Amino acid sequence: IVVTLMGMNFLPGSRGQMHPARKPRGFSLVEVAMALGIFAFAMVGLVGLLPIGISSFHKSKVAAAQANILSQRLNEVNQTPFSALVDTSAAPKITKLRFYSEEGVDLGAPGGEKQADALQASDYPAAAVYASSVSINQSLSVPTTLGQGATTDSVLKAIVMITDISSPGRASKFPALISNLRK
Repeated sequence: IVVTLMGMNFLPGSRGQMHPARKPRGFSLVEVAMALGIFAFAMVGLVGLLPIGISSFHKSKVAAAQANILSQRLNEVNQTPFSALVDTSAAPKITKLRFYSEEGVDLGAPGGEKQADALQASDYPAAAVYASSVSINQSLSVPTTLGQGATTDSVLKAIVMITDISSPGRASKFPALISNLRK
């Protein structure tokens, strides 16, 4: 029995006394359990995406470092006089090995002029993650007129090799063409 008096609802108590009806405050156990179930289901999906996100992050970090290293090595080759790059022997000319940090920052070439196969792991800088060398193949005879009177007598093929030191079998090769432009 509910008694309404002046807009307020009253319920009879156990001793026959009347007290105001209360609205429920808070959530019921069923509502809390349902909310936790929905939250847990959503979290399982998000946790499943973590390995994919971490893998993508690692791949993009490696790609950015390799792009930085490639840019540095090709700038180094472009600043070298073309005549110094041309080798009269048929064997490719290989520049000295250089080491780079995880971000692609140049750490130098320890061991002076040692070739890559003469270096030991103890020669590597402590922060080295990548090693890079540039192989310049004999010039290709491709006379070409490039417009505005510029010509090229020869083109060199440079291959920049970037190796992940932690797994030497994982090397990336990036080819580039270098020409001797003159007017």
